[in-house]
Amino acid sequence: MFTDGSASPYANITDAQKSAAVAVIFDATNQLGVGLDTASQKAWCANNVNGYDTTQNATSENDGNANTNQIKNLTDYNETNYPAFYFCTSYSKTGFASGWYLPAKNELQKIFDNRNTVNAAFTALGKGSPFSTGWWWSSSQKTSYGPSAYEFRFSDGACDTCGKSGQFNCVCAVRAFN
Repeated sequence: MFTDGSASPYANITDAQKSAAVAVIFDATNQLGVGLDTASQKAWCANNVNGYDTTQNATSENDGNANTNQIKNLTDYNETNYPAFYFCTSYSKTGFASGWYLPAKNELQKIFDNRNTVNAAFTALGKGSPFSTGWWWSSSQKTSYGPSAYEFRFSDGACDTCGKSGQFNCVCAVRAFN
């Protein structure tokens, strides 16, 4: 996906397109793309905030945008209190300054399912292969298990839960391009 809203297969990308790239599409049906910059060592939230010990917000396993908006609407939402979400909601690329969010559990599954193509596109853009290893946060809470959220390991596709204040997971921003 490029700054002008057009898209091209990564194998055919030109040098001019490389500098205009904003995301890699991982779900063609829903036109979902993952941003080219990622972050590591982000907590889902701090342990003393409104979203920590609740299972009322961010419960969708399919809609990260809805989850992110629920967290963003909390009265104590800021970068310090919700680092993973803030990274995503403040993510900006030329032409696409808004609409980015922390993906839900099943959206991360789609990135994993397409990781070979996604990583090849990232490599073609000079960004390496970020979706080969590491644990990645989802925006989805596990409603039946205390203050925890789903995390996804890209080395083998394992999905587990982690305490929300853990600061060792990676974060990626996604958005719809339709």
